[in-house]
Amino acid sequence: MGKISQGERMKNYYRIFEQIYGDPVMSLYDIAANTELSRNTVSKIEPEK
Repeated sequence: MGKISQGERMKNYYRIFEQIYGDPVMSLYDIAANTELSRNTVSKIEPEK
């Protein structure tokens, strides 16, 4: 696996932020499904609840 660029990482942060802002108690699985990111990526990026 290669490294992810800073621009792509910021896009992922924003996509996850939109999901959390819309529904603060959404599960990691639902966020991953809605953003089409892997659960591992979401769990690395998502802040602690």
